[in-house]
Amino acid sequence: MASVIMDNIRKEYIVNSNKISVLNGISHVFEDETITVILGKSGCGKTTLLRLISGLEKQSSGSIDFRGSGSKVGIVFQENRLMPWLTVEDNIKFSLNKSDNATVESYLKIMGLLKFSSAYPNQISGGMAQRASIARTLAYNPDVILMDEPFAALDYFTRQNLQQKLLEIFEVYNKTIIFITHNVDEALLLGHTILVLDNGVIIKKYDLNKCNFPRDISSKYLLEIKKNIIDTISKNHKEVL
Repeated sequence: MASVIMDNIRKEYIVNSNKISVLNGISHVFEDETITVILGKSGCGKTTLLRLISGLEKQSSGSIDFRGSGSKVGIVFQENRLMPWLTVEDNIKFSLNKSDNATVESYLKIMGLLKFSSAYPNQISGGMAQRASIARTLAYNPDVILMDEPFAALDYFTRQNLQQKLLEIFEVYNKTIIFITHNVDEALLLGHTILVLDNGVIIKKYDLNKCNFPRDISSKYLLEIKKNIIDTISKNHKEVL
């Protein structure tokens, strides 16, 4: 496993000859074997931050380092991005260095997809497709899993089911997970740490390590944190790219 250390990260783009600052000096240590949720409105810089950690983009300044056993990163996007010409099983196998039926079966089982292993992506529901996408990422065996609003396009009940499934995965595999959302309830249900991002900076951090899973977001303690988060975002929001 690995932790991710960000030190004074800045990211700028040139748009129509104008310099746009998206991230403005972010420093944080994403601790090993924890779920860190990055929360904020659309346009606050969440996805840009994730792309920098993944190596899909390069920061303008600052450093990103991995500490621990490795720096292998897996990504789960909002869209499942399964290969439509491959079955669910073969999509998962695609992430393996060699064909290992026992390993594939273990991921199919934990994601509840054993009965659909021979199905193609267009033959399963959106929730099942996203489960297959998560299983494919697990099969890659990354040290850090990045999740970019992976449940945002799903209905309430499917989303709730996959949130619980993610906690089961964490309990079994103890991966370092960095999870992006704009849903406050989702952040409260999943995060050991919640970072509220706005205008390219971390404006608040919440430590929920003392809150055991599964959580009751109607509890007085979490309701107070929810109100504080909403008030914080409402007062500080200024849209950026």
